Amino acid sequence: APARAAVPTTPVPTTDPDTQETVTVPTAPRTPVPTAAPTATAWSFAPPSLQDSAEIPRARGA
Repeated sequence: APARAAVPTTPVPTTDPDTQETVTVPTAPRTPVPTAAPTATAWSFAPPSLQDSAEIPRARGA
């Protein structure tokens, strides 16, 4: 009897996470959209970072 009770109990919790994941999926795409804006800004800082990196080796060479 206990073994049978454990079997049905396992699928029940499994269904709950699946439902929650489905709700989280649509919410995830919405989050990356606003994140894309900050990402573009990060790329803007990327070029200056490359220049700084180039200056660092020059300082070491000097």
